[in-house]
Amino acid sequence: MPLKQELTALDSHRSMSLVLFSLLIIGPALIFGLVQLALMRTRKEDTPSERMAARARKALKDAGAADLSANVALNCLYRALTSAILSRAGTMGESLTWKEAQDILQETGYDPDAARHIATLLEKIESYSYSGASLSTTDMSTLLDRTREAIRRLLK
Repeated sequence: MPLKQELTALDSHRSMSLVLFSLLIIGPALIFGLVQLALMRTRKEDTPSERMAARARKALKDAGAADLSANVALNCLYRALTSAILSRAGTMGESLTWKEAQDILQETGYDPDAARHIATLLEKIESYSYSGASLSTTDMSTLLDRTREAIRRLLK
């Protein structure tokens, strides 16, 4: 293309209106803000209590799977029970001793006899898990039923 050396080459194009210019500058920011607002309003806020309750339900469901070894099932029961206890306390965590579990339940206003019962169940699960003793299917079924009932009462 040849170079334009005439004065007509300096003529500017038609200017953009102020409204169109403003829309092109502010429009993307406005759209971004509206999308962020919509996402914020629809986002589900999970409290630690809700997260731990969901973790307890999932671990209990996993423990009930038929194809698990006794050790894996016991670990799932332990995780389910501790998660339910921590859910009641409204805190996140991974493990508890039976004494900590009993203290947490009593501090949150849970019945002392029921708290002792749940702490004993937790101790029994730990005992089976770490003793290396074989666990019959009847014992496993009993532990699963007792844990399921305890979690149901804890998460009411």
